[in-house]
Amino acid sequence: AANNITVFPNPASQNFTVKYNLSDACLVKIELYDLVGRSVKEILPPSLLSQNTYAHKVSTDELKPGIYFIKTKINDREVVTKLLITH
Repeated sequence: AANNITVFPNPASQNFTVKYNLSDACLVKIELYDLVGRSVKEILPPSLLSQNTYAHKVSTDELKPGIYFIKTKINDREVVTKLLITH
């Protein structure tokens, strides 16, 4: 039910955007994890979203430079995207 999950820019310095397209209504949750697997930021709490294209802009101000993982869960499908943050 979800297509084209993209994260840009990557590497990111001030902010990044998570963009995706839903072909049906779906339960969506997006979270940012550090290298050791700790959740450091909830980008989107579990939310029922309708068919549409969504873009969530996220500030990196409170994040240290390094490698992070964005876990996008749409219904029961998870996609993990690697993100590099620089300042």
